[in-house]
Amino acid sequence: MSKQRKQCTEEFKATVALEAVKGEKSLQELAAQYGVAAGQICEWKQQLQQGAAQLFVRRNKADKNVRKPEKKVNDLEQLVG
Repeated sequence: MSKQRKQCTEEFKATVALEAVKGEKSLQELAAQYGVAAGQICEWKQQLQQGAAQLFVRRNKADKNVRKPEKKVNDLEQLVG
């Protein structure tokens, strides 16, 4: 008999990781509350902290075009002198 692994949704992982980042409860308390290992919560917390900066990266073409006029102005200023 093999024990089946628990499947956690992304929303669940995010919720638990945010709770861990808040620091209001210890990892052991969160593990008991959510029924997952403290080491797993620590891993999710690290993933959240490392990936948080990616939330603020501009990804669409319109945002990239905003930066192009600045480059063109710099190029024209160099040509003019």
